Amino acid sequence: MSGSTSKSKQVVAACIGNALEWYDFGIYGFLAVTLSKLFFPPGSGSAALLSTLAIFGAAFLVRPFGAALADLFPVDTRVTGMSAAYNFGIAIFGGFAPLIIAWLIGVTGNPLAPAYYVMAGLALSLVAAWMLPPAGASTRSRSEGPPSAHGFHIPGP
Repeated sequence: MSGSTSKSKQVVAACIGNALEWYDFGIYGFLAVTLSKLFFPPGSGSAALLSTLAIFGAAFLVRPFGAALADLFPVDTRVTGMSAAYNFGIAIFGGFAPLIIAWLIGVTGNPLAPAYYVMAGLALSLVAAWMLPPAGASTRSRSEGPPSAHGFHIPGP
């Protein structure tokens, strides 16, 4: 965070954010049995509850991805880069989702076609993440060397 904000305000803001996040996880955990009955087909209560709890566990695995994504942008443009990437992704994949889902099911006749579309997007995202430079490489090259060479200086080993 910026140097002008006091440490106590930063700690209070972090505590509020953490409390809200854990509140969401707590509500999901308490309502797991109800959610399993509402969102999974009836018949196998155990499998539905295990699926609900697996989703709950997957949320814990995905939590660090936001911080890793933010680290890919240089500090100067981190907020702009993150907001542009997030808003572009929501607009494309969220805005056109009903149209794409209806089109995929209509063309293929397979109700699982949207799931294949999401898996293809995941595979594309993993390939793109694999091709990115190591975290911090872009900030390191911008901050070393003379100010006139920022962004062009390649640091040595």
